[in-house]
Amino acid sequence: MRAQPDGYTLFLGHTALGTNPALIRNLPFDTRRDLAPISLLITGPNIVVVGAGHTLRSMADVIKEARARPGKLNYSSSGVATSTHVSGELFKAMAKVDMQHVAYKGAPASMVAVSTGESDLSFAGMAGALPLIRGGKLRALAVTGEKRWPSLPDLPTVSESGVPGYVAVAWYALFAPAKLPANLVHQVHQEVAAISRSQDMRTRMLAEGLEPLGSTPRELDEFLAREITKWTNLAKTGALVAN
Repeated sequence: MRAQPDGYTLFLGHTALGTNPALIRNLPFDTRRDLAPISLLITGPNIVVVGAGHTLRSMADVIKEARARPGKLNYSSSGVATSTHVSGELFKAMAKVDMQHVAYKGAPASMVAVSTGESDLSFAGMAGALPLIRGGKLRALAVTGEKRWPSLPDLPTVSESGVPGYVAVAWYALFAPAKLPANLVHQVHQEVAAISRSQDMRTRMLAEGLEPLGSTPRELDEFLAREITKWTNLAKTGALVAN
């Protein structure tokens, strides 16, 4: 943010830019004021998984069990304030259920906990979960995105599974210092958007559970505004605790 706005210093931001205003009371910057949006590069849903032998077989089962035994089901995440954490808290708030969050030190530990039955479920990152699903260690229940994932067309979204309007995605985007001249914003955007939209990038990213976008600066700014509003509103309900 303090760098010379000459186009040579850029920032690869991610999901935390949307959640931090909700989670950090005295954030020392204003995300939208102090950063110039360039392009929303990629987004990706999380995937709700349980161990292969777990009795839960659908999101309807999760909701039914969580309401029958409040606070007894637990879901693992790769850490506090990660996408895998806040996705679960959003689900709890929108489905009106009570589950316990258990934060692990990274995605691998979280996946081991689910596959062994130490944890009931997880709103896991696609890249880490897909190999375990294909290997028969995990069972997928739903994806957290707005639409079904192309390689898993029979897997419903959470929104289709009893929580209408639920959407939670992980994302990466490119930013610059706020005063970068418009012509340089345009130039950098054109370059990175072309890469994001290339067939090679699409193939690589889709295999990792991510969708390349290469959005315009305005689209990124609008997306970021929606993300900040979503997580700030969730924090106001007490579901997310600010530090």
